[in-house]
Amino acid sequence: MCISVFNFLRQKIFINPTFWSGTLLFLVALMIFNRFFFEVPFSLIEGSDFLHFVAPAQTVREGKGYLLYDVSTNFQVQKTLLGPELRTSVLTFRNLPFVTLIFLPFTFLPLLTALRLFGVINIVLILFTTVFLRKYISKTPTIYLFTILFTFIPIIETLKNGQLSIFLTLLISVIYIFLIRKKDLWVGVVTSLLLIKTQFVIFFPFLLLISKDKRTFFLGYLWGVLIIFLASSLIAGPSFWLHYPKYLLETEGPKFGSRVEELFTLYAFFQQIGIEKLASLILNGILYGVSVMLFKKNYKNAGFNNSFIALTLFSLSFSMHILLHDLSILTILLFILTSRLILVARDGDTFIKNLFFLVVLYLVPILAFRISAPYLSIVLFGTGFYFLYNKTLKYKDEAVTLT
Repeated sequence: MCISVFNFLRQKIFINPTFWSGTLLFLVALMIFNRFFFEVPFSLIEGSDFLHFVAPAQTVREGKGYLLYDVSTNFQVQKTLLGPELRTSVLTFRNLPFVTLIFLPFTFLPLLTALRLFGVINIVLILFTTVFLRKYISKTPTIYLFTILFTFIPIIETLKNGQLSIFLTLLISVIYIFLIRKKDLWVGVVTSLLLIKTQFVIFFPFLLLISKDKRTFFLGYLWGVLIIFLASSLIAGPSFWLHYPKYLLETEGPKFGSRVEELFTLYAFFQQIGIEKLASLILNGILYGVSVMLFKKNYKNAGFNNSFIALTLFSLSFSMHILLHDLSILTILLFILTSRLILVARDGDTFIKNLFFLVVLYLVPILAFRISAPYLSIVLFGTGFYFLYNKTLKYKDEAVTLT
């Protein structure tokens, strides 16, 4: 009987990956629940990026959108929201004005309640993204995908800080699905929404190239950008566009919480190795242009999934401002590679290569706790380059035939 009990436990628990995945998910869920509902309110709010989104939304609500990019006003509104007990964030608002519309509803709630609600919404978005992507690209059991998502450091960082990266991950997932379904007009519209983070304009040329009907894609993108332009102009006033680029450059520094050693970008890497800021910017731009040309030359040979992996990694590497939470976007690539492992399970060499890159992309955010983030941008860029040029990583069931 003891042997029977042991065999039962062995099969159902000890060597059952579903059990261990479920246990891990349960522990992560407890940690998240504790973070939002049992942690001391002061420590939950202080240091949260959510504050520097709600403060400008409050400014807009008060009819002072023209002061969105006035640093002293931003800090004053933060102080009003926080009260005298808490410290203001060093961060200031750097997104386009239309982003404040996302946070406008939260200004009608107490700050702590708003932050908790935003955390719950982010968790719902994670669940929705997982189910949404699994329908199209992954044959992996859903519980394993949940385990990947809820144990992925950038996702946890996004939940902790009240950032928008999970929403951006959903947008890029939608772009991926619309590309598969050849809905190029909507690919263009959703691509324009990536301007929620201005630096993600860098995705545009890659997605234009990979779309089937480039004219329709561009039309959708143009409509989206036009709406964003009008909404932002109405919120902050048309003249803000004249000063916005200068403002972005002025606030890209340690004084406003942007530290080079925390950026997963080649722009930061060049500065880390001693190249001055302007030269780093120029060099980054040149390499970006070369990468776009190489992508145009080879994306059809690489296949759809490999090309999508490459363009995502290139876009992250060449953006000027990519922090740990922004790497949440990598979850889409992890899903693609996880699905591919099942399809190539009998091809040992291809299986090992895809498993290797799956592990690499999963570990990059963890390695950032020991290795300076700019050096890890080389890993992201190199991996993207490898997928663009290594045909052995392709598999038969490509989602889209590129023409």
